[in-house]
Amino acid sequence: MEIFFKSLTGPQTLLNLDDVLAEKPWEALSDFLCIFRDLTLATNLKKEHRSFLLGAFQALQIQESLFRQVLKDLTIEWTPTPKEENIIQDACAGLYEVDDIEGAFGRHGGLHGIIALIMVFRASDLIITQWRAIEVEYAQQWLASNVSRLFKSQKNNWIDNFTLRGAPSTQEIRHFR
Repeated sequence: MEIFFKSLTGPQTLLNLDDVLAEKPWEALSDFLCIFRDLTLATNLKKEHRSFLLGAFQALQIQESLFRQVLKDLTIEWTPTPKEENIIQDACAGLYEVDDIEGAFGRHGGLHGIIALIMVFRASDLIITQWRAIEVEYAQQWLASNVSRLFKSQKNNWIDNFTLRGAPSTQEIRHFR
């Protein structure tokens, strides 16, 4: 999906989201927050939609406070412990229930999502409490999927070798359920 903005100054042109964020990041973020505020205040917006928006904000906060920090620690040399590798393999094989945090990150985030979760667990088990606080399942799915996208851009020898050994993709994991 692409989002375009109409330029308020100068000739009538459309700017894509990347351009707007590059030129005026605070104004663009403010506009988005106003949109979300208006959505949550809309009288015809169903309660479950409001709950999803609030859950999405919780998920975004978790992403930024926990996952963005551990992303800095993922280097090309990072290797899981044998116990962590077993968890990664089991999650990629779909052996965890989707209600479990490992199952959700494996199913919706694939290999990179479960690795991100493992790295957060290394730092703290705070993720469990924060995960359970997100009451909307779709917001949890969004978090796992979005965290996976953050981690996919990182190069790592272990991940590359694990993938070559035949780790299932996120699409394949979804077929286990």
